[in-house]
Formats: sequence, C-alpha cells, structure tokens
Amino acid sequence: RSNSLHLVVKGTNFGPDTKLIVGENLEVAANLLKDGTALGAKLRRALFDSAGDLSIQVKASSGAISEPAPLHILRPSDPMISEIRPQEVPGPASTFVLRISGEKFRDSSVISVGDRELDTEHRSPTELRAQVPSDLVISIGKLKVQITDMRLDDLKSNETELTVFGPRISELTPLADPVAGDGGFNLRIGGANFRSGATVEINGNEIPASRVRRNGSKALKVRVPSRLTEESGKLAVVVRNPEGNASEPGELELLAPTISSFDPGQVLAGLSKVKVAVLGSNFRKGARVYVAGEGPDSAKKVDRRQVRFRSQGRLVVTFNDDLNKLIAQKGVVKFQIVNPNRTDGVPGLDTDLKVVGPEVTEALIKPVKGDDSHVQLQITGANFRNNAVVEFFTDKDVYLRLRVPAKIRDDRIVIFCHSKKVDGLRSQSVRVVNPGDVKSNAVPLKDPSDTP
Repeated sequence: RSNSLHLVVKGTNFGPDTKLIVGENLEVAANLLKDGTALGAKLRRALFDSAGDLSIQVKASSGAISEPAPLHILRPSDPMISEIRPQEVPGPASTFVLRISGEKFRDSSVISVGDRELDTEHRSPTELRAQVPSDLVISIGKLKVQITDMRLDDLKSNETELTVFGPRISELTPLADPVAGDGGFNLRIGGANFRSGATVEINGNEIPASRVRRNGSKALKVRVPSRLTEESGKLAVVVRNPEGNASEPGELELLAPTISSFDPGQVLAGLSKVKVAVLGSNFRKGARVYVAGEGPDSAKKVDRRQVRFRSQGRLVVTFNDDLNKLIAQKGVVKFQIVNPNRTDGVPGLDTDLKVVGPEVTEALIKPVKGDDSHVQLQITGANFRNNAVVEFFTDKDVYLRLRVPAKIRDDRIVIFCHSKKVDGLRSQSVRVVNPGDVKSNAVPLKDPSDTP
C-alpha cells in the first residue's frame, strides 16, 4: 500500500480503552464504534509491505484478549497497458504529456519511459498521465514504456513502445512523367517531420538548397536535375533534417520507353511497304527504333525517314527496302525503342511482333449441286492472300498447283474443278502458298462422302 489503512473490527463485548493487537505484539489504539459492536483503528502502511496473513486480536481494558482473526494481505495484480497516446512523436521533441490507458493502476503506480520513472498523475485506476521531458526524446528510435510500482519493485506491467521518429517520406509525386533522358522535373515529397533547413539527397547526391522548397512540416518540392535522369531505373530519395536525422529512402522509377502492342497486331508474311504503329508509353521525339529477326546479328536501326513520331504513346514504322526481308517469311520481328539522352540512349525492352503466314485447318471435296461433272475444293483456315496458290503433293513432289481466284476471303478458298481431275488428288496433301513463297501447314484432302 502507498497509504495507511483504516481498519474496522466487528464483534461483541467491546468497551472503552479497548486496543488492537496487530501481529505478534503491536498494540494499536482503537476507537469504539456503533454502540460497542465495532472498533476502528488506523494501521500504518508498513504493515502491508508483503503478502500473507496478519493476526488481529482485541485487548480489553481488563487485559482479556480475544481469539485472533486473520487479515489477508494479497499481492496486487500486475497492471496492464492497453494504449498510449501519443504512440509516436517527431524528434527531437519538446516536452509533452503522455497518456496511458489500461487497468489495475494503483496509487503507487509510476510511468517509466526509457527506464526513467516520471512524476505520474493518477487520473483513475484505468488512466495515468505524465510529462515526458525533452531530453528523453532527443534521439530517434524507440523508448520502452512500462508501469512500475513505488512499493513493489517486481510489480510491472506489459511493455509497449514510444517511437521518436525523424523525417518520413510517405509519397513521391512527380509533376510530370519522369521519363529517363527527358531532362529535369519537379518532384513533390509528402511525409512528416520535415524541419526548416531540411535537405534532399537523390541517389546519394545532395540537391542544392536553391532547388528545395519547404511547404510546412509535411511537404517539400524539389527540382530534380537532368544529370540524375539520364538512365532508367530507380531514384532513391532521402530527406535529412538539420540535426542529421535521415528518412528511409523513398523510391521513384525513371521510366524507359515501353511497347505495349502493335497495330496491326500481326503482319502477313511476304508483304511490302507495311506500316506498323508501335503503341506504348514514354516515347520521346528523336527516339531510335531497332528491329531484328530471329537470327543472330539481324538487328537493324530503322532509318529516321521510316519512323514517324505521333505522340508519347505512338510511333509509326514503315517496312520497305531491306526491312521487307524481316517479314518475308513467318516468324517474329523484335522491336526496341531507344530514347535519346546525352550518352548512348535509354533502351526499352524487346517486344515481338508476330509475322504470320497462311494456316490451313481443313481441305474438303464438296459436290456441286446439279453438276456431277464438277466438285468444289473448299479450304478453310486463316491469312490467305490474293494470288495464292494451292499445292497438292506427296512426301516430296508437288503433283498439282492450282491458282486461286483473284479475290478470296482470308479464311476460305473455294476452287471449282472437274470431277475426274480431283479423283487423282484424293491421296494427296494440301497446302496454301501465299505470294512470296510463304507456305502453310499441310493437311490431308478429305471427301466427306467417303465416310461410311
């Protein structure tokens, strides 16, 4: 206990000058209460320093002594912290009030911060308060907070932490797309505890104070110099307060050119003077375009006259001359955009444009209604071009080549033939050859009427 205890003993035959015997032989004066049926006495707090049973007896003025009755002294339950307010303060901080909520707080409970006991205000058994002096919150870090007891050294609460934090970055907002090689840009830094005189470091380079503007404790605006934006990748941004405390790095991505798709989405092999729109983001004027086939050392820089810059998300490339060789047969053409900078440029990733040829899914012999002397050869698939040729062949030799009508659908070819001519083709395989000798896969020629 932190205070003395007023004890009331109830019984019978109590008279004037009656005393209490506490423990083995401590006599304590008592006051007669309630018409002689109770005694009241003040017991000093030192009697309750340890748990156990304390013997209480009544001694009459005649010397007669009652039987002893035990007073149980219990060990108090450990206090419990449920919340501290504030949980964190910007450092170095000035003196502030710390409020602790919990349960089983005693009059002798004390708030300890960083192992220092503070002058504690007892608001209730569930709330304590104390002023935290500024010298405790000079250094950035975490301080242990605990409830201790002035009377019982081993009576302690659970531990929690008070955080003293330095500058913090919560968001990085470029005021324009941070495209690598595009020069400097303005950057807004949001966070907390930015103090007057704070500096900004980017990738370890301190930005001159003339390029940094503080807008209160939660915002900075900085002009990122062009020398730090030449290459794509991550920029590590750090805010450092005058006391030397630095934030954790915030990361900002310097963007390289990125290809997302093409228009058209694929190119027919064998064409020439094809215009391909390259779609994406972060394209800069003067960007170089490289194309390559599937073979080694096939990369070619596209002549600037064949590249049209439409916007940051669209370039148009015209295939002619040597570039036509890259789309002469089925495969892929790899595109790469390289933005200009003051050195070798900022390359984007390779992206494949598919070059497709004819594909046959089925070849059938169909009857011609009302004409038994002729049949239809019906070939279905995809990517058929005008002036294509249909070949009938065995393993090695081409048996017959039939020119396709001038205008066809890209997914269907129909040729009318004499029935006798087709009779010799029934054991052959069929493929379609587009102009430029671009061959399709081979499928067997089928006659549905042969199926039982």
